[in-house]
Parts: sequence; C-alpha cells; structure tokens
Amino acid sequence: MNTQHKTLLVSFSCALTLTACGGGGGNTPAPVASDASFNLQSAQRSEFVTPSVRNFSVSGTSNGFAVTGSGTETAGSVTAGTFEGTAALQRTTTVSGSVVVNGITLPLASSTTDWTDTNYVPKGSASTSEYTVIQGTPAIPTAARVGDLGTLFTATRYADSTRTGLIGTMRTTYSLAADTATTALVSVTSLYYSASGAHTRTVSRQYRINTSNQLTPVLVSDVDFTSNLNLLLQY
Repeated sequence: MNTQHKTLLVSFSCALTLTACGGGGGNTPAPVASDASFNLQSAQRSEFVTPSVRNFSVSGTSNGFAVTGSGTETAGSVTAGTFEGTAALQRTTTVSGSVVVNGITLPLASSTTDWTDTNYVPKGSASTSEYTVIQGTPAIPTAARVGDLGTLFTATRYADSTRTGLIGTMRTTYSLAADTATTALVSVTSLYYSASGAHTRTVSRQYRINTSNQLTPVLVSDVDFTSNLNLLLQY
C-alpha cells in the first residue's frame, strides 16, 4: 500500500467517496464482509519493495469537458538514499500515456519519488511540482478489519526540497470495506489543504487486499476543486 499520493496526472493538471470498482450490471455479487484481519503494515512494505508495471484507463471531466485516455504506471526498484538529511530507502514511479480533452490530445508524463525509513515506514515524497514531508511516524495498522478507519499521517507540502515555499498540508486516512470472504477493499484517501486551510483536493487510491496481505490496485479518484477536475483511473 503506497500511503503517499503519486501525482499520476501532474502534467495534465498543469495543462488542465470512492465506490467499489466494477462494471455494474445485475450479476455483480453483493459484497461480503470478511472476518479476517489484514496487516496493512506488511502490505505497505510488500507493495513498496515490489517493482511493477501497470496499465490504467482514464475517464472523467475537466471544466465540463469529457476526459478519456490511458497510460502506464511503472514503479522501479528500491534503492538506498537520503531524505531530510537521514538515511532512507527510495523508489521512483513514472507515468506515461495520453488523454483527450475537448478533441485535444495531451501527454501524461510524470515522475514521483517516495521515501521510507529503513523499516519501510513512509517519510515523504517529491514530484515535479511538490515536496511532501510526513510529520511524525505514520500509524499503519497491523490487524485491520472491515469497517475500520483512521488517520495514517499528516504532512506538510512545499514547492520543493528547500522548504521555502509552503503550499499547504495533507491528511491521509484509511478505511476497509467489504469485498469477499477472503479479501477487503482498502481506501487510502488524501485530503489536500491550502496554506490558508481551504480544502482544495481529494485523492483516493483503492486496493484489494487478501489474507496473504498482498495488494492489488483497483482505482484512483482525483477531485481537484480549484481546477474543476474530476478524474477516475482504473487499473
């Protein structure tokens, strides 16, 4: 579980409550509340250290115009690094693809680096437009159950690593919803606030977790209130 939001559509954004993923229809099975407990801390570590290449589709609206497109998210290998002057582990995730808005094709091209401490606890992240520093130590549950929810961490957002330009803050929460007898849907939701405290954006990532504490990404919902942007990425 990547508890830090990756700015999947940063290039598009600069130019431009989760529901369960599924195609609908009368044959969709009803969700089942699993009795199992899920180790989100172990799942976070496994997700972070495992390189991956994942394709996704994009749909939604931008200023009232329909958005469609597709892309590929590539998470690299973990390497040694430093964050805020201390030893850390880091991983870079890149996104490529394109979207069509009002008949115009725009490229998707972004790169985000996430850092953890040497125990794989998230510390912060950086993209081309933002540098995020997590405050304190994230509280990632080791025995979460369907119906559980809480705050994972709060973070301060800067324009870059010099920390001279304050953008605002972010609060990231988690919740577990019913799925099947052996899986649950984990939603990791980041609420973005401006320096003045205004709620400007909500980004939610949804995963399916199994009893082996393995995560499969399902979707990302990105609602930016300042730019009238509402996007859904489905894996």
